[in-house]
Amino acid sequence: MGHDIVIVGGGVVGEALAGAFERASVEVVYLDTDSRAVDRAAESGVDAQLVETSEATALDHVSAEDVDIAIVASSEDSRNLLVAQLLQVRRARRVVALVNDPNNVDLFVDAGVEPVCATSALVSALDDRRRTTRDDAPQRTRVAGEVDRSDDASDSGVDA
Repeated sequence: MGHDIVIVGGGVVGEALAGAFERASVEVVYLDTDSRAVDRAAESGVDAQLVETSEATALDHVSAEDVDIAIVASSEDSRNLLVAQLLQVRRARRVVALVNDPNNVDLFVDAGVEPVCATSALVSALDDRRRTTRDDAPQRTRVAGEVDRSDDASDSGVDA
């Protein structure tokens, strides 16, 4: 049976990704060494399998050439790179891997693996949030100690 997406590793993150794809009616298989994450994913209806993800035989459970996207998401960059390369050898169409250390991004790119850098993604999300918060802030700057009484005046019917 072919799968649209294979998620390898990631613990709770991999489990959450698999669950989200499953809810979106995407054919997904989740492979991990974390038995609790595998159990939770299986309970939510995901095809989840407990395997040693860094062993080439772990990928025997899926037909990688039928996979549209392979996502490798452990907390170890070396493991992610190894598994990503194994998936490439097995002809997965697109391989995306979590990169935990930004200094390793070039290694993944050089290997032909699409990197998603956790640090860069977090910095970008926080920067977007900061900009949105700043853009949504009131334009009027108050002098220290000044109190805005506009609401009080309008409620009481008295001009301020």
